[in-house]
Amino acid sequence: MNEKLFQFIWEYALFDITELYLQDGRAVTILRPGIANRDAGPDFIGARIRIGNTIWVGNVELHLKESDWTRHGHEHNRQYQNIILHVVLEADSPYVQGNFPVLNLSGKINHRLLDHYNKLMSRPTGISCAPLERNISDLVWTQWIDRLLHERWEQKTGILNTHLQQQHNDWHQLFYLQLARYFGAAVNNQAFLQLATSTPFSILAKHRDNLPHLEAILFGQAGLLPEQAQGPYTIELTVHYAFFRQKYGLTGMQGHEWKFLRMRPAHFPTIRIAQFAMLIHKSRHLFDQLISTPVLSAVQVRALLQVNVSEYWKQHYVFEKTSVRKEKLIGRQMAQNLLINAVIPIRILYDRYIGNMERTEALSTLLRTLPPEENHITNLWKQCGFGISDAYTAQALIQLYEHYCLPKQCLRCAIGLSILKQ
Repeated sequence: MNEKLFQFIWEYALFDITELYLQDGRAVTILRPGIANRDAGPDFIGARIRIGNTIWVGNVELHLKESDWTRHGHEHNRQYQNIILHVVLEADSPYVQGNFPVLNLSGKINHRLLDHYNKLMSRPTGISCAPLERNISDLVWTQWIDRLLHERWEQKTGILNTHLQQQHNDWHQLFYLQLARYFGAAVNNQAFLQLATSTPFSILAKHRDNLPHLEAILFGQAGLLPEQAQGPYTIELTVHYAFFRQKYGLTGMQGHEWKFLRMRPAHFPTIRIAQFAMLIHKSRHLFDQLISTPVLSAVQVRALLQVNVSEYWKQHYVFEKTSVRKEKLIGRQMAQNLLINAVIPIRILYDRYIGNMERTEALSTLLRTLPPEENHITNLWKQCGFGISDAYTAQALIQLYEHYCLPKQCLRCAIGLSILKQ
């Protein structure tokens, strides 16, 4: 038992509430346990209890041992002078601490609850409740999935709003940065974001109509141009980049910051950068089409994002090494990942900015029509026997895994609560 679990048990009344008696022998009834206090002061505020025929309303403090009151120095803290109840698990003090009633819950907590909690905490990192969650009702899961998705959106839009302020409310620059981050996939997302951060969109916009210029700036900034250019294409990019680097005062990255190892050639950062350059070249009003249009569809997004690469990259995966000619369109899965992770969060933030929340609700419906993402987190849930029917559920389960399962926050999870209640 720890204090966090003890507070959880009190908050949800997961103990035998019948025949409760204070240390002085008086009967007590818990009418309302109070609201958990996340700030300094007593653990619960606004509690409501009945002692004899008198109803008391106020704050409650919990300790595993009654002597912890003195050990924590509460007797000298004014915030703790007016509590109505001190709840403990072990009355180890020869006298009552303070001028308030003491309730000892020893023997009132079911040992099965403790067993369940210990099992959840002792399992290796991952989905600790996997063997137990099958008994959870569909209603609990449905409500929790809805809450998790909206929690994920709140976190993402909060971060994006901070970035928007840093970009002086430039929506196009924000969209460009967000799109770039998810162009690199998981392994190169930070490198791609660094590339976009060091290469302002305003510069690329000036050269939108000239694809070789875009490729020269992006590959040069990425630090991927060969030191000794050989072919005509590579020489052209090197010359262009040298000029633009001096003209705009650019500072590029180091090539070793990109990862190629154990990747499919079609996912190499060189190919992604070539696709990104083509997207900027082809899409003059991409922000307006994806963010400002009243109705957004998956078909529309795929049509806008599924660009090809320039002729050179149809015959190359890296510089100066020819391969079999192949079209290298942005795939359906990548277009969907860009929609879910880049387009939708910015669109939600933009909808709030213009005060149109009806469009945000439509995005929930859109996610329910998309297939679930394929990644190591969704695969973990599938291995546990959990069916993932759509992207809506997948996003919620990613949130659940990252923010509850991994840090072992079972006491804050609706599924953990249901398991412990059992």
